[in-house]
Amino acid sequence: MKKIIALLLAIAMLATLSLPCVFAEAPADESCPYWGDMDDDGKVTSADARLVLRQSVGLEQYPEDALYKCDIDQDGKISSADARSVLRLSVGLDKFPVHELLKGVGKDATCTEDGLTDGLFCIICGTTFEPQEVVPATGHKEATDEAVAATCTEDGLTEGKHCEVCGEIFTAQETVPALGHDPMAVPAESKEVCEPAQVCARCGETLSEAVMHDYNAKAINVENGVVCTRCGEVRTPSFNDLVNPLKQDPHTFTYFSQTDTAIDNPKFTGVMLLLKPMFDEEFKNNDNNETEYTVLSEKMEVNSKTFEIIDSDKVSLLTDNDATVKTETVSGVDFLKNLPDTVSVGSRSSDLTAIKAKDFGDVLKVTVTLKPETYSKLADQGGVDAIGRISSQYGSLISTAMLQFSGMNEDFLKTDADSVSNMTVTYYFEPETFSPIAATYKITMDIAQTMSIDISGMDKDDLPAVLKLASGTTGDISFKIRTDLNTFYFFDEHFD
Repeated sequence: MKKIIALLLAIAMLATLSLPCVFAEAPADESCPYWGDMDDDGKVTSADARLVLRQSVGLEQYPEDALYKCDIDQDGKISSADARSVLRLSVGLDKFPVHELLKGVGKDATCTEDGLTDGLFCIICGTTFEPQEVVPATGHKEATDEAVAATCTEDGLTEGKHCEVCGEIFTAQETVPALGHDPMAVPAESKEVCEPAQVCARCGETLSEAVMHDYNAKAINVENGVVCTRCGEVRTPSFNDLVNPLKQDPHTFTYFSQTDTAIDNPKFTGVMLLLKPMFDEEFKNNDNNETEYTVLSEKMEVNSKTFEIIDSDKVSLLTDNDATVKTETVSGVDFLKNLPDTVSVGSRSSDLTAIKAKDFGDVLKVTVTLKPETYSKLADQGGVDAIGRISSQYGSLISTAMLQFSGMNEDFLKTDADSVSNMTVTYYFEPETFSPIAATYKITMDIAQTMSIDISGMDKDDLPAVLKLASGTTGDISFKIRTDLNTFYFFDEHFD
């Protein structure tokens, strides 16, 4: 029982030091020499017995952690029996007990708290065999938490600091929100791209693939071009949109015209047979065919509807009901090689070899064919100005006949004609900018001409001499004229 009480007292004493302890074996022959040494003079005497006795009757008041030394019988209280036991120890009548050791387990120092080394104590007498020593706190060891850069898709962190020993945070890392992608269009490698591919300018990730144009047609017509249904990009303008800038913006170009006319042998009836020798001579001289060149160089505008040189405020009024359009990409301006090297008009000669030598690579060729137009009266034949351009080719024949009837009343001479015109124009454009390079206009006129005369009501004295010999009073001349008018335009910006 005494040992139990002594153990409890020792534990109470050590607990005040916050020491974790374990028991250890005491030296085999060592006893507790200070059991009952109340005055702490290093020996047990009758004075110590008296002090115990005074404690037992309340004349002394020892600290509670020292009472274990005088509770010899370890019954949990100080009495005269304990004083008697101390006295017997002082005179050698009783033996001191053997040490019973308790190991005080130390603890490691932390960053902020001191530690202790291991110790060894007797739980009976309190003798310290190995004192516990304080191990100073180590202090924090600062470490840096590196900053993490935010990316397009992941958050980043600011720089932080912490103790690498205990983990205490000195500067907390804060979240830097993800930056998000920075879209950038990839330059299109093809003009067929409608929406270019998108990549992130920051990280290079592909955000979207390229989208190609979705064209509403594969060829243009008069009124509509080839347009992307997604973005409205014009692949090829309509014919009207192509030619209107030619008339609205000044363009300087060189042109020359080539006119070929062929006239069938006329047929004569009645009184008009008297004129046949003169017509036969005319055909013989002209070989029934004439070619004329006209060369000019000036600023002018061309009307795509009538192919006339007109004011610049006119625009094309063609519709899909008027014409058909064919577009194609060809290598070079194909009609150049068929041009003559020189064109002469009277004493004037123009050299076309430089024009023929031009090489443009791929060009956009647009061919427009107007529907045939028919004219039934001579006065109407100038409806497209074509008759006016070619009339000189057969005018001499008409004049030959008219001279024979000079002075006659016009009621006796009737002239009528039916004509059909077929018109085609071909443009050559630079395919990227649609800048005009060259153009050809071709007008074909088929004219059926009839001249009729009735002299039955005329006074014979008023008739020309040749008709006075006529056996009849009526007659006519009929003939056909086929004329091809080709005009070639060379836009100067491409031929200078």
